[in-house]
Amino acid sequence: MYQVRVLVLCGAHPLYTNWTAPRSTFTSLLPRAKDRHWSLLLHQGLPLNNMAIFAKAPTTCVSFLLPGPVIIQTDEASSEVLYPNYQNCWSLREKTRGRKKAAILQPGISKDLEKVKAGVGINSSDEVDFFVLLDNVAAEQVHSLLSCPALKRFAQMIEQRAVDTALYMLQEEDREGIQMAVGPFLHLLEGNLLKAADPTTPSGKTRKLYLYATHDVTLMPILMALGIFDHKWPPFAADLTMELYQHQESKEWFVQLYYHGEEQVPRGCPDKLCPLDKFLNTMSLYAVSPEKYHMLCSQAQTMELGE
Repeated sequence: MYQVRVLVLCGAHPLYTNWTAPRSTFTSLLPRAKDRHWSLLLHQGLPLNNMAIFAKAPTTCVSFLLPGPVIIQTDEASSEVLYPNYQNCWSLREKTRGRKKAAILQPGISKDLEKVKAGVGINSSDEVDFFVLLDNVAAEQVHSLLSCPALKRFAQMIEQRAVDTALYMLQEEDREGIQMAVGPFLHLLEGNLLKAADPTTPSGKTRKLYLYATHDVTLMPILMALGIFDHKWPPFAADLTMELYQHQESKEWFVQLYYHGEEQVPRGCPDKLCPLDKFLNTMSLYAVSPEKYHMLCSQAQTMELGE
């Protein structure tokens, strides 16, 4: 736990540009002028995907002298749920490690990887995969870095093969794999919705907004769980928004889902405005409690130790 008096925010210029619409939406939920800097803080962190930035990018920094100490809570890495926690979920790590090795050996993926390596000038023996290549393509595009013509020429192939590799590692039909990847986070989101819709929740205890900073590798399995994955790598500054509504007369609750600014119809929902119970039914297939998550993550290790 840390106390902060001076807050310095730094972010790439494209970040501020790409998040114009969501920024205006979230700022409207913070009516007091003195709170508006928190809006910026939350946005700056949100789209920072798992990128390898190998050159300096133009940035903007803003400093704030806070009126009083601000408490920043910290926790152990083992409790992290905003990205697939490979380091602390043994079963997930072992499952995806083996699948990644197998994916790279698939004829189409392997052939295209060698083609890109040769075209870019990377030794065939170097351990470079499509994830690393995609990180560099994205860094060049988003941060206006000096572009490698050869890498740019293969950009579409790199993105598609990165998606193919990710889907091979975290297969859509593998329910337990998705549960281990994002189940605890879905459980957290599920709890937020249930608390907001619970008539016994005091009005002052209901939050208007929950905002989480995640990664592209978090969005993909969540999109799979909701049945809206478009088989494209999440673009820079992509956002997934769940809006909760209550009908004024019937008092029924509904959820409206947006991905990257576009309305979506989740799996099991009859329309874009989805009844809350149906939306929760879809989430419940993949949402897991901390207890079940621990069991899933340790079961393969337990079996191995037993042998």
